[in-house]
Amino acid sequence: MDLAPNIRGSLLMTSAMATFNINDAITKAVSAEMNFGQVMMVRGWLAIVLIAALALH
Repeated sequence: MDLAPNIRGSLLMTSAMATFNINDAITKAVSAEMNFGQVMMVRGWLAIVLIAALALH
């Protein structure tokens, strides 16, 4: 399915904003149980996996 560039950009921007909000909510939820270093390490590993998946695509 080919999308117009404007529609594709809008969908990507919406996905990015949703991902940011989910990331923020998860970070706030687990920060009560984990210390700051652990939270940053988990976020870093997840970011590496996501960036690697995008780079390989």
